Amino acid sequence: MKRYFLLITIFLIPLFVFGAINCQNMDDNFKFAWGENIGWVNFNPTKGNVKVCDDEILGYAWSENYGWINLNPTNSGVINDGNGNLSGYAWGENLGWINFGNVNIDPNTGEFSGYALILNDGSKINFDCSNCKVKTNWRKTTAQPSQPLFGGTGGGLISVTTPTPSISYDINSILNLLSQILTKPPEEEIIKPPFELKEKPKIVIEIPGVEITPKTKESIKPISEITFQIFPDKIQELLNKFTAFRNLFERLKIKSLEALNKLTGIIFRLPTIKELKAVPEEFVFAKLIKFDLDIKPNLIIKKEDYTPIIFYNLPVDNEVMLILKPKYEVEKIEGELSIMQAFYKHNIFGYLKALISDKIYLNNQKQKIEFKGPNKEGNYIANFITPKQEGNYKLLVNIYYKNLASKKLDVEINIKDKGAIKEKFLFIIERPISNAFVYLYRFNEEKKGFELWNAKDYLQENPQITDKNGKYSFIVPEGFYYLEVRKSGYLPFKTKVFKADDGDLLNFEIELTSIYNIILFIAGIVFILILISVIIFRMIRKII
Repeated sequence: MKRYFLLITIFLIPLFVFGAINCQNMDDNFKFAWGENIGWVNFNPTKGNVKVCDDEILGYAWSENYGWINLNPTNSGVINDGNGNLSGYAWGENLGWINFGNVNIDPNTGEFSGYALILNDGSKINFDCSNCKVKTNWRKTTAQPSQPLFGGTGGGLISVTTPTPSISYDINSILNLLSQILTKPPEEEIIKPPFELKEKPKIVIEIPGVEITPKTKESIKPISEITFQIFPDKIQELLNKFTAFRNLFERLKIKSLEALNKLTGIIFRLPTIKELKAVPEEFVFAKLIKFDLDIKPNLIIKKEDYTPIIFYNLPVDNEVMLILKPKYEVEKIEGELSIMQAFYKHNIFGYLKALISDKIYLNNQKQKIEFKGPNKEGNYIANFITPKQEGNYKLLVNIYYKNLASKKLDVEINIKDKGAIKEKFLFIIERPISNAFVYLYRFNEEKKGFELWNAKDYLQENPQITDKNGKYSFIVPEGFYYLEVRKSGYLPFKTKVFKADDGDLLNFEIELTSIYNIILFIAGIVFILILISVIIFRMIRKII
């Protein structure tokens, strides 16, 4: 009897340690919601693989008019509190961010209720209507299971520094991989599920270069009926320069400073020169010369005073072309690049290094940038090499017109270094991993699947092998991608799919998990379980 009790105790303890999240499929008979501006939305499409879990919703819904809606995008996702109360954001490939904060699931019947809000136009996706109903096979569990030690929403042993897309492993996959110390390079496989979309730490809204007419039941008031004079001068200038930005204000009905407050903190991706029919005057565009890639200007509106900040993300030590079209006949155009803040690692040595770097750059002569022109399009051009020091810089451009007028433009430039592959030795000591293979896969529109990206067309190598500092980087054209990292003695790492724009620098900080660390961790868990079992056995023996 004692032996049976001891065995039961030993087997029961791991069940509490290695809990599993309850995930269930959608009901095949009830799967359609109604979008007031977008039509029917299918929450159980073929290959959508939608699942409702105790802590989140996974998979892809389908809009016939607007395409895939990712319910679990990187750095966001629809969250279930375990009682059926939803929150968080989904991402539509043609709709943008969708807020599920007003949606609930009945924990007893699995029926959805409420509405999801599309942020771009403020329209609703209704789960409560006469002809629509969405249900799931998920039901609230009587006791919430514990999180697994590996993977899940807690991240487990595998963690990635923002903005890297994360990945998780369950305990079974890790145990299966323990024997695979030597790994083979991945084959160029074609993957055909619906792809995941852009991943950024902040909400990002793409502003197209051409005007898109939204499918709405009610017509939108023309620009002449909306007064923009109440907005700051720089906001008004951008509204006049970018038609698509002005159309965004119309769709969101931004007519007051209070309404403008909704847009603060959101990153807007403005169109490049090649995406525009006419080049806006007195605006600085950028292009990477080596890769012949136009860089999208980024716009963010400050919450404090609604000042718009234009900024670019550029790689270190690369030749960049600046393009500027003046408003009048020019006497001269001068630019100056100066550092505002150097980036550093979050430790005392990185901090001291940053102080020295800042001081050196501030004391040195600021980088002068000379614009030449005009060319046949009436544009002025300036070429310069980006600094080798990673950090935030400010570009000041002074336009001196022959009519004695002048204009000052300021642009922020974030200089980014290469990414790094690293590990935490014994879960404590952080160190780079050299000779790791980094593979980049791109979605092929013709084959409708992912394949190894042909980096040679952009003067790069793929795969890349990390150096002694674990460094790697890719500068890519627009498309959907994912990264895969392999190194003998480590678990292979694969990111979720993400969207990149022309000239984006892929420099994620990725942490690999050493198989040695996993064996050590499991050995520690086994030792603790044996120790607990021995203690329980002795206690029972004394009682008996």
